[in-house]
Amino acid sequence: MDIASAGRRVGLDLGLRRPVPEEQIDRWLAYMAPSLPSEFGLLLGAKVRAESLGLVGLAARFSRSLGAALAVLAGHTMLEDEIQVLPDQQDTLLLIRSRGDVPYARKKADCVAASILAIANQITGERLVPKSVAFAFPPPETVRYHRQYKDTFGCPIQFDRGDTCLVLASRDLRRSIPGSSRKLATMFHRHAAESRLAMSGVYDLRWRARAILRAHLFEECPTIPELALLMGVSERLLRRRLDDTSPRFLAIVDEVRKERAVLLLRRWPKYTNAELASMVGLDEARFSALFRRWTGMTPGQARQEASR
Repeated sequence: MDIASAGRRVGLDLGLRRPVPEEQIDRWLAYMAPSLPSEFGLLLGAKVRAESLGLVGLAARFSRSLGAALAVLAGHTMLEDEIQVLPDQQDTLLLIRSRGDVPYARKKADCVAASILAIANQITGERLVPKSVAFAFPPPETVRYHRQYKDTFGCPIQFDRGDTCLVLASRDLRRSIPGSSRKLATMFHRHAAESRLAMSGVYDLRWRARAILRAHLFEECPTIPELALLMGVSERLLRRRLDDTSPRFLAIVDEVRKERAVLLLRRWPKYTNAELASMVGLDEARFSALFRRWTGMTPGQARQEASR
């Protein structure tokens, strides 16, 4: 099987000399899915390096910590809208949203999960092992495929779960990245945003603002100037796209908090209100009041409903 030749047939350069648009990857996977081995996504993901993602990968490479690098990837690249970074007490959950309505969904989810770990190992210079990995797909049908999961992740693996996710120890996300540079990371952020704007022609800054806010929500929520810096755009442009009003920006933060809070409570009803509040950047009293406004029920009522 000539993978490079198959890629060229659908206009995809697999040389990894420049970042590859997600729609091209989807087109290539759709074309190749019937002939690819089951474990192909894992094998491909393990070969991904930060520089394979172009300017965004370089922004991640020069970030101050692994957690900051993952926030960059979650908010910028072909991985965007597929990864959410969720703190979980002593651990951190990387939730991968995969499309289940395409024949290559499993291979793509495998690839994204394996590539996250590959990039984490590369930029930290460490061999990191997740605490666990879960997939929203059935157990592999062959011994070879099952062995590849074990070789790729080296940790307990679950299948037939509601979501696909990696669980990393929070101490690993705090690991410093050798050679990090805030100046370089910011510069690559900015150029990545400009490059994407030039390629797409239509660039929804509000959508990307939400993605980056999701990634940073468990820390102190960024202000508009800080968010502009993280996005690599001017504060003036960001304010204009956010309707130039603070209430509009606060409404977006509120929407992101609601999305995160409802997801966390439904998935982990064991969490207390104080724990949930800290995960969305609020104090307990404010969280309880907002949750009732968001959902029409108290956190306790939602917890009971989620436990049924």
